[in-house]
Formats: sequence, structure tokens, C-alpha cells
Amino acid sequence: EGEASRGTDPGEAARFARETGVDAMAISVGNTHLQTTAGGGLDEARIAEIAALTQTPLVIHGGSGVPHDQRRRLATGTSICKFNIGTELRQVFGAAIRQTLATDPEVYDRIAILSALHDPLSEAARAVIRGLRP
Repeated sequence: EGEASRGTDPGEAARFARETGVDAMAISVGNTHLQTTAGGGLDEARIAEIAALTQTPLVIHGGSGVPHDQRRRLATGTSICKFNIGTELRQVFGAAIRQTLATDPEVYDRIAILSALHDPLSEAARAVIRGLRP
């Protein structure tokens, strides 16, 4: 339900983890799939409640838009083991391809176009990884 979601019920999450034996569990705690703007952050109290009821590593599906300082704090201090940030990187990809084509409207070779995207995408990925360090 996106932003209208009630979020993951901690009791249901514990029961689901216990009954299924999942290796990791994606939870809804203020994150939104395909979020394109910075969000207000995740519900850390709900995360703590879910973590207290289950030993299952947690996943934030829809981690794009989560403030970097919160992402770092949660990655280093909770059982969250994965943040999905595809939208964040796709935004960089889209901006870089637009810039490449606007700068040289005569370029048609896909290798040349995609090669121009390497550095912006690499830097964006590095920034995300660096942002997780304490």
C-alpha cells in the first residue's frame, strides 16, 4: 500500500519468521518501494520491536530515500542486513544518460553512451557503501 501502509506488525513478523524459517525478512517500517524523494526516515521503534521478537536478519526493501545517517546507524546497530537502493542508483543512471545525450546529441553508439555512465554510477555506489561505515 506504499505510504498508506500500516507497516509490519511485529507480532505477525515474529510468527511469520518462526513458522517459515526464512533466512531474511523484508519489513515495512516507513520505507516505500520506488521512492524517488528523500523520506522522513524509518520507524526505528518498530524495527526494534520486530528485532526483539525474532532472530531473523531484516531487509529494508525500498531503502532509497532513507536518510544516509539513519541507514548507517541501522546497518551498524540493528539486525538489518540489507538495504535495497535500486531506485537511488537508477536516478543517477537516468540523470547521467540524459546529460550524456544532451551533451552530444550525435552519439548513437550504445557502448559510448553506456561507458559515459560508468563513473557516475560507480561514484554513487561508492557513496552508498561509504555512507554505511561507522
